[in-house]
Amino acid sequence: MTKTLLVGSNFSALPLLNRLQARGHHVSVCGNRPDDACHKLADQSFFMDYSDDEALASLVRAQGFDFLVPTGNDCSYRVAARVAAQMGFSGFDSEAVSETLHTKAAFRQSCQGAGLSVPAFVVLGPGDGMAAVDSLAFPVMVKPVDNFSGRGIVRLDDPARLEQAVAQARNHSAAVVVEEFFEGTLHSHSAFLKERRVFFDVCVDEFCTVYPWQVNCSNHPSILGEAVRVALRQEVEKLAEALQLVDGLFHTQFLVAPSGDFRIVESMRRCPGDLYGSLIERATGVDYCDLFIRPFVREDYPETPIVPQAVPWARHTLSGGQLYFSAQHDLSLVSQELVPLALTGADVPAAPYGRVAVFFAQFADTAQLWHTTPKLAERVRVRALTDIK
Repeated sequence: MTKTLLVGSNFSALPLLNRLQARGHHVSVCGNRPDDACHKLADQSFFMDYSDDEALASLVRAQGFDFLVPTGNDCSYRVAARVAAQMGFSGFDSEAVSETLHTKAAFRQSCQGAGLSVPAFVVLGPGDGMAAVDSLAFPVMVKPVDNFSGRGIVRLDDPARLEQAVAQARNHSAAVVVEEFFEGTLHSHSAFLKERRVFFDVCVDEFCTVYPWQVNCSNHPSILGEAVRVALRQEVEKLAEALQLVDGLFHTQFLVAPSGDFRIVESMRRCPGDLYGSLIERATGVDYCDLFIRPFVREDYPETPIVPQAVPWARHTLSGGQLYFSAQHDLSLVSQELVPLALTGADVPAAPYGRVAVFFAQFADTAQLWHTTPKLAERVRVRALTDIK
């Protein structure tokens, strides 16, 4: 029997677990939280801190896994890529390329070297002063190199506050990226690469309406025009050639100005979290999670192009910050689903640290979708225990 290890165990990895088991694989999961959803359904569980490279490598050697599949966080992908480099698992870039793509400073440097559209930036190492920032125009974004979910990021309009902002960012990471602020709407691009060409891709509109730098609302179809999509595909393929990326998902976030000019700001090869793939599957009819796992289990992509549907769906991640009871909304919808992530009475931390549910909503048309998605945090409300009479 084929033995596969899923590196990660939280709720967002459930569709990956499902796709692997549907193939007849014996699927093990690893993670240090026994209550995580994947531990309930896996064929075998290993309760461990998979951020420890040697611990994960020792487990893989001892169990003789055939395949290694990362899940929805940077740590899962980066550690799995390092283990894969030692043992020859499929689906992963080299360790150096993986670190480049998942480190803010190195990614921007690679994009700049390949001639891609990224904001002007400088990297401040642990001992560097502020002089390098003089080349940038304010406002700027100050970002810890080794952090995620928008943690530690600030927008800075006043140069006099730069040293303080960098010091705060260094509480999250020794190195810091300072980049020029680019005014535009936020979007994501999921491109599945086949021989370094885009085989299938989708664009999603994204909104940060609760915590400034963490996406909580998104929708597909996107409002973006075809010219931006074509230009973005060309840049992704240019970077794929420059880095010699293997087949599989290449996911970016980017900003688009009203003129159509854009800047790429983040990248990943892992599966995006918060059931992003479930949004794409609902909106397009394309099995996103199946496409994601194929390179890791040595399966080719189809020879014929994928023709997606265009059904208006939105996704909203509900934040914590109170004693959770339930959620309610006042929307007129074609279809909906609430995926609860917290138990009644749970004291869930506020964004960006806590989530209580993921809400999916199907709208009657794209006009309603595009109008309502940015307002979902107002229209879909969390009820706390203190609200119950």
